[in-house]
Parts: sequence; structure tokens; C-alpha cells
Amino acid sequence: MEQYLRATDFFDWNMPEVESKANELTEGLDSPEKKAKALFYFIRDKIKYRIVLEDLNENIFKASTTLARGYGFCIPKANLLVALARASSIPSRLHFADIRNHQLPSHILERLGTNLMTYHGYVEFFLNDKWIKVNPAFDIEMCKKFDIIPVEFSGKNDALFHHLDQKGRLHIDYLKDHGTFEDFPYERVIKAFTSEYKR
Repeated sequence: MEQYLRATDFFDWNMPEVESKANELTEGLDSPEKKAKALFYFIRDKIKYRIVLEDLNENIFKASTTLARGYGFCIPKANLLVALARASSIPSRLHFADIRNHQLPSHILERLGTNLMTYHGYVEFFLNDKWIKVNPAFDIEMCKKFDIIPVEFSGKNDALFHHLDQKGRLHIDYLKDHGTFEDFPYERVIKAFTSEYKR
């Protein structure tokens, strides 16, 4: 598990502000499951979901950058969650998949040229001797505004996007699985974005 606990350029939990936030969020919690839940809900709701594709330099994918900005799309949010978890001694890694968002807002659809979200990123925690998938991308305010079923995390089971929304309409399909990564594969993701999105 050692490689899933280390700090990296992207999971920079060795930055004082990231380590301090991890300590603040998990203070007084007596189990990895409780700590993981606290970190998940912080990322889900306090780091707002916002698609930013204007400048995909390496810096915007660093955990410390997302913590300072207070917003990000799926990958920056996932990177910050991995960093906070590793700072809290919870082995963590990234998982990527292509998904189709059937309710992508029209202005985003126009920018991207597709509703296929390539290399959608989420997190896996190692808890109770197994890897558990968690997706903290959509914050609760966004879910309420667009009738999205919020992703809830128990600390024990996978927590991924729902196939339907609160009104029973088609929302998310998971399509192609790209597997797990101990660090953020920047060049691979940028290549996929450049290939799939017209931006």
C-alpha cells in the first residue's frame, strides 16, 4: 500500500495547507471509514463542481490548487480527495472511465461537441481490505438545481453516479473503463481530451 500513500506533484498532501485541511477534517474521528466519509463530503459539497477547460496546465490538477480555488471538475476534485485521504493514512488511487452524460447542459455540449465525457475521474479508497469506488464530483447544490440524485457514501460500499435522475430520466452511463492509477496520468488525459473535445 505504500505507493498509495505517498505524496506526488499532483497529490501534494505534503503542502502545509493540504495536510492541515486533512487534519482539520478528520480530527477526533476514530476509524478510517469515518475519516473517508468526512473527506468525501467535504470534496463533494465544499469544492464546487465547475468545468474548466480553458487552460489545462499541470498546475490546475494539483490538489493544493483545487483546495485554494474551491472548485474544479471531476479530476481536480478527485485528485484533492486522494491527497487528503493519503494525508490521513488512507490508501487511495484514481480510477478513470468514459461516461455519457445524457443531461449535459447545452452550452457545455456546444463547447465540447459531445456528451461523452472521456477520462472521467473518481477515487478508490482501500478500506476494510477492499478497494471502494467513490465519486465526489457533483456538489449537493448542483444536484438540487438539476434534479440529480446525490452520490452518498456510507464508508463501506461503492458510491458512483446514478443511471437515472430524480425524475426517472436517463442521466449517466458508464461506458469504457480505463483502470486505476497510483498517480495522475497527465499526458494521457490531455491527449484524450484533445482527441475527443473540440473545446
